[in-house]
Amino acid sequence: MESQQAFRAVRLACFWNERGKVNGFSVAPILKRYREPFTTSNQFLVVVKSIISGACVVKTNLTNLIQDQNPSKILITAPVMYKEAELRLKKEFTPEIANLFAYLTYAIDDEKSSDGNIAPGIGGDVYQLLGFGNQQMKNQYMPKIVKQRRISSTNPVS
Repeated sequence: MESQQAFRAVRLACFWNERGKVNGFSVAPILKRYREPFTTSNQFLVVVKSIISGACVVKTNLTNLIQDQNPSKILITAPVMYKEAELRLKKEFTPEIANLFAYLTYAIDDEKSSDGNIAPGIGGDVYQLLGFGNQQMKNQYMPKIVKQRRISSTNPVS
């Protein structure tokens, strides 16, 4: 009989990042976060993002999540990824961590427009297309699930 690990619970972490460039390098510092207490030893860690272009946001948030954890698998999901995102992300981590990555996406796009947006991918600025207007407005949005889970726990957004 194959041993199965019992499913325990789903824990939520939500990050608000501000993408930018510093000395020509893409950065995505975390402005605020909501993170429920959890340990990922021998657990799956699932990263969900609207689109993965250069992977700097995923790298920043994933680094924050795994700094004191030991996941057995890391699933990185997005409807659209740029063709170089997987390689870029892999280069940012040790082989021991990068070998835990698995990807789930609908489309891998290989073109970027002159303004840096993936084409045809999302066809423009993801913040506008998702109804946020711009990056600053996106960072003011509080997802309903975070509001609900905050009420039922003692975890603040910091």
